[in-house]
Amino acid sequence: MLKDAIDLAVKWHKPEDRKGSINGKSLPYIIHPFQVMRLVWSWGAGTDVTMSASMLHDVLENTKLTYYELDGVIGEEAAKVVQELTYEGDKDAKKEYMKTFRSSSIEALIIKVADRINNVQDFMTTKPDYAQKYFDKAKDLFDALLFRKSEIEEKYGVTTAQNIVDSYLSVEVSLKILEENNKG
Repeated sequence: MLKDAIDLAVKWHKPEDRKGSINGKSLPYIIHPFQVMRLVWSWGAGTDVTMSASMLHDVLENTKLTYYELDGVIGEEAAKVVQELTYEGDKDAKKEYMKTFRSSSIEALIIKVADRINNVQDFMTTKPDYAQKYFDKAKDLFDALLFRKSEIEEKYGVTTAQNIVDSYLSVEVSLKILEENNKG
């Protein structure tokens, strides 16, 4: 399943580049799903479903691939997680979308936290003035993480849940340091 997910992500994200650049160079978009998958795996939440859904978390939102095509490649369980991660509203509805992770599958919550953390880390380098604002837009997501920590502990273990929370806190501290450095 994971190899099929990787192949599909590479196929559909191949023409895209990441937003932002460093020294005038942007990365191929496909790097982002790999980074999200690696975070999920490094936290201890790496299963076929979470890693496959991590690789494909943006594919329905950013490409013309359909849910049914996705389901046919990675199966219903992982495809449902990708569907939960797919944002289909306008900019103004994004706050409401973040609130949905209080009741989403625990897999979708974990992947969305990894996605947001990876994006913030990238913005800290490519758009440092925007990084804190982007982080703050996900307050409801991070509140959901803390609210549902016991569910993560139950499914993946205490260490995994703490690893995820620690990653969130680490980014929060890094943003404060970045802000202090930019003041001086």
